[in-house]
Amino acid sequence: MTQILTEATAAGNTQAQVLSKNDVVTICMTGVQTAAEYGDIQYSDDGGSTWLDLYQDGSQVRLSSTNTCVTVEGPLIFRVAKEATTNACGVIKFGG
Repeated sequence: MTQILTEATAAGNTQAQVLSKNDVVTICMTGVQTAAEYGDIQYSDDGGSTWLDLYQDGSQVRLSSTNTCVTVEGPLIFRVAKEATTNACGVIKFGG
């Protein structure tokens, strides 16, 4: 299943996405052309009241012009915090 998570140019957070145990999704940012356009993957341990940046292998998980896709596995509640963009950049979820 493919789902568009953000508008192409607006800043803001996506709706919370809930992954069950063993669910695997790939999140991609399309149309990224500059380093100023990015989206941080964030997660919540308390049902969406507070959000923390997601880290994998000691590095923050950020969608950018040099890292356009990332795969995450549940169980997990996540969102993408996307900056405003000068080009039409959207966030799409594949799977789950």
